[in-house]
Amino acid sequence: MGQSAPERFYTALSAGTPDRLPVLPKIWFDLASVLTGTEPRRMIEDPQTAMRVTAEASLAVGSDGARLFFSPARRTRQEGD
Repeated sequence: MGQSAPERFYTALSAGTPDRLPVLPKIWFDLASVLTGTEPRRMIEDPQTAMRVTAEASLAVGSDGARLFFSPARRTRQEGD
């Protein structure tokens, strides 16, 4: 088995040779919603949901970490609201 994500980053940042290149993609809300089956509206309206779902999406794709950005809660409307 290879290195853990923290070991991989530490090795790379210490000028060592990790078992593979550490991967830390920015997963935007739209992709995170598709990867986790979460309604985008929930992520837009609730920042905690957005960060949790983004972290779950990061785990789903096997990345070594998640880049989380805070966004303010916003109200949304759908047709008929």
